[in-house]
Amino acid sequence: MAIKILYFIEGTGGGAVTHVLNLAKHLLNGMIQPLVIFFLDGPSVKRAEDLGLNYKLIPWKFSLDPTLIWRLWKTISEEKIDIVHSHTITGNFYARIAALLCPRSLISMTTVHSLIIDELRGSPRISFKDRLRYLREKCTWGVVDHFITVSEAIKSRMLQSGIPERKITVVNNGVELPDLSWRVTYEKFVKKELNAEDGEIIISIIGRLVPVKNHRLFLNAAKSVLEKSPKAKFLVVGDGPLLHTLKEETRKLGISKAVMFTGWLHDVQKILSVTDIYVICSTVEGLNISVLEAMANGKPVVGTAVRGISDIVLDNKTGTLVPPNDVDALAKAILNLVENKELRRSMGLMGRRTVERKYSIQKMTEETVEVYSKLFYRSRGSLHAE
Repeated sequence: MAIKILYFIEGTGGGAVTHVLNLAKHLLNGMIQPLVIFFLDGPSVKRAEDLGLNYKLIPWKFSLDPTLIWRLWKTISEEKIDIVHSHTITGNFYARIAALLCPRSLISMTTVHSLIIDELRGSPRISFKDRLRYLREKCTWGVVDHFITVSEAIKSRMLQSGIPERKITVVNNGVELPDLSWRVTYEKFVKKELNAEDGEIIISIIGRLVPVKNHRLFLNAAKSVLEKSPKAKFLVVGDGPLLHTLKEETRKLGISKAVMFTGWLHDVQKILSVTDIYVICSTVEGLNISVLEAMANGKPVVGTAVRGISDIVLDNKTGTLVPPNDVDALAKAILNLVENKELRRSMGLMGRRTVERKYSIQKMTEETVEVYSKLFYRSRGSLHAE
């Protein structure tokens, strides 16, 4: 008997939606039948189409849109869904309420990629609206049958918040290991598209343009690096509320010619194929997918020494860890790799081996399917097993 899973998530960019699309792709033609429901349009919707996934767009029309609950409930009923699996704070609320209105045999699940309170603390000011969103998230935890966390650290935080251990399973994020044999040809094409000159060292950062990702630290480090290595080029991949602020910061620093803002790209491999050094500056992380993707592509990582990054990056082996908010340490670590091609190569090679061993998409898929199967057959045997 096939188990029908409904994933509910926005169609913009970010690690959570990348996680969903990777997972759904590898569940095709198996005992699991995935259906991805997007409530916001964006590049990930096109990505789902390119991957041949079964998907729908049910638009979120406005804040606290009650019709979204009804439209989602209707889809759950028509598609005879067994498990509703949500992934982000806005999607969680609507998915949980819609699931609550369905027969009790329906299973409600959430993957926790990070804790929203941590992300809010990275903002200069937490608005009343954001506080309400966090309260709403916590108040609906009780209707969730099971949580998946992407790291042990997040599981520990969930336990501290009162979630029973029997309701939590840790499944580490996983990514595909790309075939690197085509890289030389692809690199030339992408470098031409980016107007990158021969000999330039390309340093990339990928992620939502939000305070917790700390792109300002990246830009300030870029200024220091460029003072000593003018052949460096910096790519900021992603979009978000800080886009215009960060562009203005780049202008003030006088480095606009060396920094490119690409927006969201659904083909991350395109950027990683030409990246020489991958950087992540977050103040808080879950288990970052972009870091895993960089390592899978054989790229060394320079990252802040916070959980979720330090759990993946082995200092002085697959990359370099620096203290959070230390611009001098970040610039020094980047420069060290800019000036040492062999170190970049060896770190990248070890990083790829680490992903192959511990963070493969196959391992993540198998462990997730095991969770689905246990919950599904348990619910059929005893609706109150959890």
